[in-house]
Amino acid sequence: MTTRHTSAPWHTYSNDKGELWVTSSDGSMAICQVICKDGLGTEGMDTRDIEGIYNAHLLAAAPRLLDALEGTVRELASHHGYDCNCSACKKVRSAIESTKPCTYATPSTAQAEGRIKRINFHEHQ
Repeated sequence: MTTRHTSAPWHTYSNDKGELWVTSSDGSMAICQVICKDGLGTEGMDTRDIEGIYNAHLLAAAPRLLDALEGTVRELASHHGYDCNCSACKKVRSAIESTKPCTYATPSTAQAEGRIKRINFHEHQ
């Protein structure tokens, strides 16, 4: 399967400002910034937030996890058949499908159908 995401491996990175990032392997591309509980935005962020650190590592593992799931679905298909609807096959296919972006015409359509959720971070402070 052809990937359209930044090539693996991804790494976590924390700088002297307390910002926590997931980056490409050479650090030349920021995949995302992880916002910890103690900070919304880049200032005052506390990378000692254990949950935020675990989230960053989980995000950094995403390409390897996707690769493992794709291998698993191929292996399951060789034993169960490609159209198997057992719970294991459905869970693996669903997890892979969840990595694909929405192909809706507008974000509001995707939101109405429950595929994306808008969050106003200022309301959650």
